[in-house]
Amino acid sequence: MDRKVGSFSKFDIDIGKQQLFLNSLSRTQYIVEQSHKAIQDNSKLLDNYCIDGDLDGILSMYDNDIELIEPQTPICRGLGALQIYYETMKKLRLLPQKRCITELHALSPFIVLERGKYKIQKSKKNFTEGRYFALWINRIEWKILQECRILST
Repeated sequence: MDRKVGSFSKFDIDIGKQQLFLNSLSRTQYIVEQSHKAIQDNSKLLDNYCIDGDLDGILSMYDNDIELIEPQTPICRGLGALQIYYETMKKLRLLPQKRCITELHALSPFIVLERGKYKIQKSKKNFTEGRYFALWINRIEWKILQECRILST
């Protein structure tokens, strides 16, 4: 008995294969949605750590192999270098105060690209603003593997 029912796009697919395909798409959509939610939650948590000046909390959001790229700053590679960077920025009162996600792209079930805008308060009336991207990786939990900040001109 032939189970062909109709066309799916331009191809004839039997009901079983069509259902398998739809289940696969549904599972992929679920993974993407869960990844995006986790990144949004973690990004908000990182914001709170920055506002509070919680260096341990900030560092907990980064992978051991972190690479931070920022204008007029040497590239930070590894948690040790990142710790020195954030300690210095905290002393100068230049921690990012607000991150606003503008885009999320799931590159795989384990890697998500976050793009957005950030703001650093230099004084009561003076802000530095820019764009950033962060590459999140899910080894055991979601952590930032690479981050790049670009000043707005």
